[in-house]
Amino acid sequence: MNASLPVPFIERMTRTYGSAGAQWCAALPHHLAQLAVQWDLVLGDPFPLTMNYVCRAMHRTQRTPLVLKTGFPAEEFAAELAMYDQYRGRTGVQCIEIDHAQYAVVLEHVNPGTRLDDAGMSDQQQAHVIAGLIRDSVFPHNRGVDIPSIDTIVNDIRPHARMICAQRPELFSIEHIERACHIMTTSTTRTTWYPLHGDLHAGNVLLRDRRYVHIDPQGLVGPMVYECTPFIRDRHKRVAHTQESNEQTVALQKIFADALDVPVLLVAQWCYATAVCAAWWSFQSTQSIEPADYRAVDDFWTLLQMHQAA
Repeated sequence: MNASLPVPFIERMTRTYGSAGAQWCAALPHHLAQLAVQWDLVLGDPFPLTMNYVCRAMHRTQRTPLVLKTGFPAEEFAAELAMYDQYRGRTGVQCIEIDHAQYAVVLEHVNPGTRLDDAGMSDQQQAHVIAGLIRDSVFPHNRGVDIPSIDTIVNDIRPHARMICAQRPELFSIEHIERACHIMTTSTTRTTWYPLHGDLHAGNVLLRDRRYVHIDPQGLVGPMVYECTPFIRDRHKRVAHTQESNEQTVALQKIFADALDVPVLLVAQWCYATAVCAAWWSFQSTQSIEPADYRAVDDFWTLLQMHQAA
C-alpha cells in the first residue's frame, strides 16, 4: 500500500474540516494499519479520492478481494455507515465488516463493477434502472439507524440563507429558498417517508454480475420521490442549455413519475427544491455558486411552472 496521500485530497479535507481535517490525514496511515490488523486485510492502492479514503483490499487468509472505506468522523460519514445497516446488502453493495466507532467499513468488491454511466445505455434506459433500484430499496425505517431527515436540511438551510441573502441580496434569490423549503415541509408532500440513499445518480450505481447495486449512500429520511432527483439534475446539467434539454428533462421526470406511481408535478417540485439545495450547499462549501447551479435552479423553476400550468 502506498501510504502517501494525494496533495489535492489533503487540501480538500483541510478546506472542509480545517486543522482537524489536516490532523486526520496525518493520522490516516496509522489508522489504516490498525484497520488492516483488525480485519486481517492486505491493503492495496486507493481509488480516486474525494472526501473519504477508499482502497482495494484482500482478506489475508481467505484471499477474498474487498474494498476498505474510512472517513473523517463527521455526521455525513456516520449516516453513510448507518445506511449499510439499513440496507443489509439488499439493493446496495454488500457490507462485510463495519466499525462505527472507527468510521470504517469493509465492502464487497463489486464484479465487474461497471458504472451505470459507462454501460452504453440511453438516459431513459438508465432512468428505468434507477427507478427499479428506488422501488427495491425502499424499506421501513430501522429505528436503530440514526440518519438525518428532510427536516434537518430545511432547518440547516433556511436560517442561514435568510441571514446571508439579507446581507447579500445579489447572491441568491431568497424566494427560491423559501419556495424550496415550503415544498420540502408542506403537508401536501408529506407522503410516507423512508430511509433513502440520498445521492442516487448513475455514477453511484455499479453492475454486480447481472444486476445493478448502489454504492456510497448519503443517508436521508424523506419521501421516495426525492431519490430520483440527483439523477435527473445530473443529466440536466450534462446537456446543452437549450429547449431540447428541457424537453429531455421533462421526459425523465415522466419516466420516474410513472415508475414510482406519483404525479409528475411532485417530481418537478422536488427537482426544483433539490436544485435550490444543491446551489446553496455549493455556497456553503466554497462561498460561491457556479453559473451552472444558477441555471439549473432557473430551469427547474421554469419546468415546475410549466407542470403547474398544465
